[in-house]
Amino acid sequence: MCSDVNILLMKLRVICIFISLFVLLSCQSTNTSETEINIEATVQARVQETLDSQEGQSDQLPDQKFDFELSTYSFLQQFEDNAVVATAKYKDKIIKLDGSVESIDFDIFGDPYINLQPYLWDWDFELTSVQCMLKDIDQVQYLNAGDSISVYGKFSDWSLFTAILKDCNVIPETENVDVQDDFIEITPTPTLIPEVLIPEDISNEDDPLSLFEKFADTVVRIETDQGGVGTGFFVSSDGLIITNAHVVGQSSLLYVTLSNGDERIAEVLGKYEDKDIALLHVDAYQQNYLDYKNNTQVKVGDPVQALGFALDLPGSPTLTKGYISAFREEFLGGLKIIQTDAALNSGNSGGPLFDDSGNLIGINTAVVRDSEGINLSIDISDAETWIDTLVKGSKVVDSKYSNGANLYSFNLPEGWQLYELPNKVLLRKNETTAQVHIIPYKLTGDFEEFKNPVLGLIGFANYLYNSGADVDGFNYYELISSYQQNVGDVDAYVYDELWEWPSLGFYNRGVEYFFTRGDIGYSIYTQSENSSWNNLESEFQEIISSFEFLDTPAQLNQIDSLQANQPTTSFGPWSGTIDKSADYSQIGYKASNTNLSNLVIEADFDIPYYPYGFSDWSLGFQFRSNDTGMYRLIITNKKSWHLYYQNSGSEFSEVASGNSAQISTSTFDLYKSNKLKVILQDDLGWLFINDRYISDLDVSAISTQGETYIVSAIYYDENFVVDVNDFKISSLTSVISNQNGIINHDSPGDLMPTSKLLSDLSDVIIEATFENPYSIYEGNWSYGFGLRDLNPSTFYAVVLSSDGYWDHILRSESKGRDGVLMTYGSTSVNLANGASNTMKVILHGSRGLLYVNGVFMGELDTKDILGKGNAYLIGAYYEDSKLFGKSTKYTNYNVWSLK
Repeated sequence: MCSDVNILLMKLRVICIFISLFVLLSCQSTNTSETEINIEATVQARVQETLDSQEGQSDQLPDQKFDFELSTYSFLQQFEDNAVVATAKYKDKIIKLDGSVESIDFDIFGDPYINLQPYLWDWDFELTSVQCMLKDIDQVQYLNAGDSISVYGKFSDWSLFTAILKDCNVIPETENVDVQDDFIEITPTPTLIPEVLIPEDISNEDDPLSLFEKFADTVVRIETDQGGVGTGFFVSSDGLIITNAHVVGQSSLLYVTLSNGDERIAEVLGKYEDKDIALLHVDAYQQNYLDYKNNTQVKVGDPVQALGFALDLPGSPTLTKGYISAFREEFLGGLKIIQTDAALNSGNSGGPLFDDSGNLIGINTAVVRDSEGINLSIDISDAETWIDTLVKGSKVVDSKYSNGANLYSFNLPEGWQLYELPNKVLLRKNETTAQVHIIPYKLTGDFEEFKNPVLGLIGFANYLYNSGADVDGFNYYELISSYQQNVGDVDAYVYDELWEWPSLGFYNRGVEYFFTRGDIGYSIYTQSENSSWNNLESEFQEIISSFEFLDTPAQLNQIDSLQANQPTTSFGPWSGTIDKSADYSQIGYKASNTNLSNLVIEADFDIPYYPYGFSDWSLGFQFRSNDTGMYRLIITNKKSWHLYYQNSGSEFSEVASGNSAQISTSTFDLYKSNKLKVILQDDLGWLFINDRYISDLDVSAISTQGETYIVSAIYYDENFVVDVNDFKISSLTSVISNQNGIINHDSPGDLMPTSKLLSDLSDVIIEATFENPYSIYEGNWSYGFGLRDLNPSTFYAVVLSSDGYWDHILRSESKGRDGVLMTYGSTSVNLANGASNTMKVILHGSRGLLYVNGVFMGELDTKDILGKGNAYLIGAYYEDSKLFGKSTKYTNYNVWSLK
């Protein structure tokens, strides 16, 4: 009898675990922004049986009492419609749900795991009251005393989750036993807010909370402007933070929350995407931090502990424990990876991994989904070199920094680092709070009025000062003095200030400088913690006094002496070396001897190298170069791109610019070279870097034909050598020009109604204006383009439909694919009866671009069919849009071949 009671209670315990898990998974908000996250929970089960003695039964039912906990069992959940599929692995035991094992698979490291058939539940719940019922569960093999469980789930409302766990206590009615005080309590990993202590050696301490208390204030929560969340940790007392590059994404500004709840804005100083390491900076003073240079040796089997803001849960960071399972050499960008079973979840990325003595040994970076207990961290000893490089910032030769794009230079004092950010240059002195921010402003648009050399300067200075000196935003603000002084060769307005931000907890002293020159306005912000100002002021003054403007010729080297031979309509491929290691007076170049306006330019540039030390580099194309002017499209080692225009006899002006992670600046980047491609058609151009679309280009200022060059060392004082591969040029050839027509929908059988087929085309620009054939109340319509049509079962289609959506469709019999690759709705689509929509596709190699009514819709993946085939217009793609007796009218049908 006692044995039966024990089995019953153990079944009860397991059932309650599953019920709590399913309610957790089922109680999802209808909010469309629901986030999928993993819940790592410690399940503590305490079952105490009390058998009330009743008269005549005490001999048969003696009192029984037992107490135990669960340990080391893991459970993974994934969703398939309304059913739940459980995947479980526990040593050599098979956990059976619904009575049978469906399959046995292997994770990425070759370890087996078991797929089990679905099981179903009925549930009924309210926020403060939950009733659960389990059914359709057959044999369950129970865990032993001393086992533990990790639970993963999906939910969107934390308060609802906690309420459900609190109230879902299931006590079954049994015939022979009254079970009292029977519960399963699921609580998240501890979220205690510790007393912040200065980190120190915690060896010989077994309590994991002591590590938490020592280091919680070195860990920060990171949120991007796209809503992503991760973890980071301080590596300096003045606010340097290490995290994962994938946490940062493409954001340049992030929001950081410290363990005590203080919020600060962080800037991205640099990152290595292939190694998943990024460096951030926030204002900080005497901040506790972690030593990433301790070179601690660890081995398989050593215990580890991880800190992080798992799952974006409120409160302080969470602590999890585990063991080192393996080391994976050269696993991530050539770095060694530590594989552990310490529970990591969404939000843990970028946080620290410690050994049991509190030494930093890794950067948590990934959880292998669909695999239990496989979590990856970057070995800190391998990451050290790359962190050092990020901390050092941009290399400055002979302490002189020149900014060719914004025409200034200055001396950098010893011990300072310089970081070239997308919109400014940041200087900081290591292990101090000293910072200098140099920010240029193009005096256009709202800043146009500030071009006036006298009245404009006053307005520019007042505008920026008032924008920053929002006294209501400070705990304390004082304007110590304001005055004018000379910076470079122009007057500047200067403001000496003292302030305290609410979240910083210390006072800053700083001096701001505002001035204008030509079409550029400048602001220079100098600051440090107040008590340090007097010791640092002379170094601030050294930077300001050495600031000078570059002459215009130093911005962009001229190429008046470049010579081109008799022009042709195509060129290449050419491979060779352009050496600009000695001559500073001219740019490096390679002429193509072409005379084209509409063309495709391609080249693959190796990472430049420096025979005589380090310098910046810039390289790219010059095109439409003739007596009236020229364009230059360049990329730089700052991961930026720039489009310049020069009218004959005038200075270069910047038409457009941007930053791109696609640009490779070292052999450690994702791409080992830079493949540049520019497509030019009349007033428009398109830029691709390493096979990815980057931007449209406005080239309307010069529409005439001209020579095309490779150019390098665009800015003054650049000395480097670059190897070039496959430089080639091809002109755009018109195939169809401004054709108008009608496509009848009455095509036989399953055939699509199309225009005349244009054969032997692969890379094209195709455009046409389609008239909506009838009202959406009369029926559906769908029209567009057929591309790379090799046969009736192998082609691409790009289709616009009457529901306002566009579809990118691949039909490929050989690849076993037939369906929509991409579909999106757009408010740019005109749906009215008789209204028109202009569609345009630029298709080159493995990429395509779609525009509707002049608005960019998206990038098309066209790598599955690369050969030449037919191109045509489609009058009605979907069967339900082939209305008998109807037709689709088109105008301005144009096709250009790009090869």
